[in-house]
Amino acid sequence: VQLVQDPFGNYVVQYVLEQVPAYRPNIVGQMAMSIVELSRQKFSSNVVEKCLQLASPEGQAMMVTQLAQKDQMLQLLQDPYANYVIQR
Repeated sequence: VQLVQDPFGNYVVQYVLEQVPAYRPNIVGQMAMSIVELSRQKFSSNVVEKCLQLASPEGQAMMVTQLAQKDQMLQLLQDPYANYVIQR
């Protein structure tokens, strides 16, 4: 989770997501545990978007369930970074 918040480390994680499909479930699982917080950060929000694009249907459902909680949806839509995640 630390690496996705790094200005350069987030690119490494995105590359691994794209190039090594076997690691996707583990990365998606880790991201889903903190997806709301990570969606609101500049660098990690890019990784969240990539996870939503490349995750299995089950992984996508797990992430969307976390993001779609009623009490935080409005805040995410108004956030400068999270709104891009929600649009994805």
